Amino acid sequence: MRNQLHFLAMSQGLCRKAKLWSAKGRTELEALSLGHWASERRQELLELLDRLAPGLEELNEAVRVQAEQRADCRELMKLKG
Repeated sequence: MRNQLHFLAMSQGLCRKAKLWSAKGRTELEALSLGHWASERRQELLELLDRLAPGLEELNEAVRVQAEQRADCRELMKLKG
């Protein structure tokens, strides 16, 4: 889903990498002038992202809590920065 949105943005000259997922990036993505079907697809993908994001954040937090309990995971998280 994010890859598809990123492709839509890049195909219109909007290359923001991770910044595309910021509030400003989202505004720019929503403002792109697209054809009818691409515009419909963008809207569907954004709605899906909005529905899934809270659950994904909850899962990410649960994984982080479990990872912090393991020394090997803590070391890997240090490397990631």
